Amino acid sequence: MKPVISFSRAQIAPRVLGGHRKPLKITQSPCILRKQSRCASEKTVCHVSSFLAFVPPVSTCFDQECQASKDTFFILSIAIPLLVFGSFTAYLIGRRRDGIVSLDSNEYTGTSKYEVDAEEQSLVARDAKGEIAYRAVRYTPWLTEQGPDDECIRINVGPVGRTLPKSYLFDKILREPSQLVTVTLPKPLGIIFEEDPRLKRVFVAEFVPDSEAESQSKKAALDPSISNKVPAVGDVLRALTTTVVTYKEGALIAQGPEREIVVFGADGQKFSDVAAAMKRSYVSDGPVTLVLERPLQQV
Repeated sequence: MKPVISFSRAQIAPRVLGGHRKPLKITQSPCILRKQSRCASEKTVCHVSSFLAFVPPVSTCFDQECQASKDTFFILSIAIPLLVFGSFTAYLIGRRRDGIVSLDSNEYTGTSKYEVDAEEQSLVARDAKGEIAYRAVRYTPWLTEQGPDDECIRINVGPVGRTLPKSYLFDKILREPSQLVTVTLPKPLGIIFEEDPRLKRVFVAEFVPDSEAESQSKKAALDPSISNKVPAVGDVLRALTTTVVTYKEGALIAQGPEREIVVFGADGQKFSDVAAAMKRSYVSDGPVTLVLERPLQQV
């Protein structure tokens, strides 16, 4: 006996296309082709049977040996992914550098814990406290050997609001006798800098009237004991603190960028680069530290 397939009026109603009636094409489902008579009366049973055909059979253990094999497989299925993840995590930690990278200048501005042997470790410059002393080249503090004429200056660097003193080395570049002076001023500095294009140096040309720098300069004229803490016309700019937006390199957990106080070494740099470094910091970042070299005849 042939199976009877019935359709509702909605299934066989003609479709209107462009004003013309076109018969709706009727196709039979795979379920009907496979077993029409059964699917017509028991559709739910047919669909469930089709789904179970793709599910692998589940074996049931009736002895200890079989159960031990299943337990071993279960443990390995969990342990192997954990070992892979742990190895990958250890690899990332091993590659991580303890430092910061500037987002806006793409320069490394942190201190990297390089692997050095005992002989190289003895050559790295250190301050009186035994801490490593760096030499600032643009935004980067470089490990260096200490020269016979180097002077060590402590400058506060680090995240804004959480700065710590770090040692930096400076040698004297002026031909005549000179001294290094460290000045800390709030922004705006009130100093007009100019460039010596022949020597590639930036120096203090004059002060902005009624500025903090001019006020301190006038006080130093009356009290020479504080002259080594205030700027003077003719001072050569050696370095300054500025702010860069940084992120932690190699961090396993995503961290947002933060503002970091760093030292910008101005020796041999273009005037435009020095001016750009000065503009990076905000008033809210705190005062700016300047390292100046002053001829002794100005003292």
